[in-house]
Amino acid sequence: MQIRSVEAIPATFADLVGDDLNLCVIRIEADGVVGWGEICDSYCCTFPTAYVPLVEDVLGRLLVGQELGHVDALTRHLRTWARRRLGDAGMAIQAISGIELALWDLAAKLAGVPVSALHGRLRDTVPVYASGKFLDRPAPHHVDLLAPALDRGVTTVKVRASLEPAADLAVIAALRAELGAGVDVLVDGNENFSVTTARRFAVGLADLGVMALEEPVPQTSPTAIARLVADAAVPIAYGEHMFGAVQFNDALAAGWPDIVQPDPAIAGGLTECLHIATLAEGFGAPVVPHSSAGPFALASALHLAACRQNIPIVEHSFTLEPLWEPIVGDVLSRSGIVDGALAVPDGPGWGLDVDEERLRAATYQPARHDTGLAWRSIGVR
Repeated sequence: MQIRSVEAIPATFADLVGDDLNLCVIRIEADGVVGWGEICDSYCCTFPTAYVPLVEDVLGRLLVGQELGHVDALTRHLRTWARRRLGDAGMAIQAISGIELALWDLAAKLAGVPVSALHGRLRDTVPVYASGKFLDRPAPHHVDLLAPALDRGVTTVKVRASLEPAADLAVIAALRAELGAGVDVLVDGNENFSVTTARRFAVGLADLGVMALEEPVPQTSPTAIARLVADAAVPIAYGEHMFGAVQFNDALAAGWPDIVQPDPAIAGGLTECLHIATLAEGFGAPVVPHSSAGPFALASALHLAACRQNIPIVEHSFTLEPLWEPIVGDVLSRSGIVDGALAVPDGPGWGLDVDEERLRAATYQPARHDTGLAWRSIGVR
């Protein structure tokens, strides 16, 4: 069966979640069967049109006319070709990630089984944690936001540090009191800290019983991260901005992170994340997949977790449900969570019924980006 077309579909779902968020969905067709994937660049896909020529004019040309064959071989061909021309990180690997996911969806549909069945599926449900918002709002706001997930049995939540650590700790303290001892809390540092301020913040988090601190120091500073992880008061998590099993292996060999967070729509695809999970197991690091984009990214994270015992939980960015539901319905939404766990879709491929007409109707609209210098980091103070 030959691959007939490779397409990147930029889509904007204006105002559905209080912001103009974009997706970059990958569509691959082989003799009438369609496979779906997705590119993520951390939070949905900020600049989806930047990937269109990369996917269609560059990488897609290497696939069209090829026999579907083995997905790993096709993906390896893309990475080998791209490495010396486009690099092996950033946009190149994000684009290959989306293509790889679409190829696995296609291959599993042709086999008539879920993607995870091709990789040794071990379970049919996966615990999820509720991924929340920034701490520049008071605790009651977060309690109200998280309540629908907690009502479904979710027992772990994540909130995001603002640029005021002392104020954040006060909000977290109030939030912990509201949530009670039965709910674990993660905090995302958004790469805004120095080593010194991250250490200080981590001490405050430890005093409040926070489970882990995610990405406090920029991921581009591995030496700084290793220094932080060596004596941080809470476990440190990284992976959302990392690419490929080799980079993860190098980080783990250097002593970080404590918790590994690969994303199949970012790090190189499903197979690469399966390799990453195996590597992490050898270093004794749990794997908690990042997922903060559309339905295909989340479905791939669930299928990944279904195949590895060292993945205890997956991120569920429930505030993005208004982006998922027009495309695939509510199969991945909070309404499907039972006792804190979400069912791994059981149909062929990712197990998602895609409304392609609705997807294409979400015409891409460039966002208005702040060109000022309002952003700042938390330095030494």
